Amino acid sequence: MGCKFNISDQNIDNNCTNKSIEQQYKFFSEIVHESKNALTACEGFIQFMLIKKIFNAEYLEIVLSELRRTTDILNSYKHVAAPDNNEEYCNLNNIISEVCTLLSSRFNLRQITLNLSFSDIPVLEVDCNKIKQVILNLLENAIDAIGKMGTISITTFYDDNKITLIIKDSGCGIDDEVKEKLFTPFFTTKTNGTGLGLHISKSIIEGYGGTIKVESLKGNGTEFTIELPLKPDT
Repeated sequence: MGCKFNISDQNIDNNCTNKSIEQQYKFFSEIVHESKNALTACEGFIQFMLIKKIFNAEYLEIVLSELRRTTDILNSYKHVAAPDNNEEYCNLNNIISEVCTLLSSRFNLRQITLNLSFSDIPVLEVDCNKIKQVILNLLENAIDAIGKMGTISITTFYDDNKITLIIKDSGCGIDDEVKEKLFTPFFTTKTNGTGLGLHISKSIIEGYGGTIKVESLKGNGTEFTIELPLKPDT
């Protein structure tokens, strides 16, 4: 299941290497640093208004935006930080269908065609909500990349004791420089993005012993491939 770190009781899996532990602590520090920056900015705007005894709607909008960003950062990371005590047998095809239903209005508004190609696959023993979060994040990114009028293709199949999920969009694509940084925490090309979605997704997938890869050409769409191995007793 990979290296796990549970911040709720600070127990560290004995199989974790020192490097893995250092990476976890580094990421925790980045979470604190990024949240502190946002809160410090909020404090500055509020103090200024109190000192000057003025009301400034623009400043309050900035404060609200930064508070929401901080909430998004903390909510995103809880999917990785929480211990895996909600594992159950889930069908990946069903999870994908649920997410597609959730996003159906956005597909319609953006005139995006959805192509589903599901194979008969075995169930996975995972936290369904975590896997749902990964798929939701990838599909939301695909919608943003397309903008309006395009295609998203989703394929699943089972081979060599692992389940493969491929999500391909006809969007704007990603250049090599951006692609190298995609899974880096807090890296984002979006105006209001936290830069945590893909990093969290990668952590979740790797936590189940899986892999997530991306292939993309600028102007020629993007393809994410996820592979999840079955447990021996699945």
